[in-house]
Amino acid sequence: MNTNKTLLCTAVAAAISPAVCASKEQPNILLIVGDDVGFADTEPYGSEVDTPNLVELAEEGVKFTNFHASPTSSVTRSMMLTGANSHEVGLGTFDYAVYPPAIGKPGYEGYLTHKGVTVATLLRDNGYHTYLSGKWHLGHDDGYLPDDRGFEDSYGILLVAQITLTAI
Repeated sequence: MNTNKTLLCTAVAAAISPAVCASKEQPNILLIVGDDVGFADTEPYGSEVDTPNLVELAEEGVKFTNFHASPTSSVTRSMMLTGANSHEVGLGTFDYAVYPPAIGKPGYEGYLTHKGVTVATLLRDNGYHTYLSGKWHLGHDDGYLPDDRGFEDSYGILLVAQITLTAI
């Protein structure tokens, strides 16, 4: 998993401007993720919808333009938070009704395992305050909650997945 940690650190380092590095200040980092939002659905990326606050944030910061998302939000979130392939961190899928034999198999645990380090943990361990606002949906048992994965505080919903399989 050192490769994942290195990739994640590289991505965070790439987002820091040379001026910030020269001044030895830690930059503020705000990552906004929207479920079911297309690339050009917000003004900084080409939408005609007026979002002046997002435009200002984008102009003053770094815009990421080459992230590959999964069709499901929790799988994408696992990749974004760890820099790892979703199968490496337990979220090969989140809809086990499609393939019930996968439930609980390695890579298909259905929660964010400890096989990957989150960017929140890396930032927290390097002096940042880390907060999560919104949906977690990456595990609801002790040891797999946002505060177990690097977030000091979280505000939002955990979303407990309920898997119901019916024999035909």
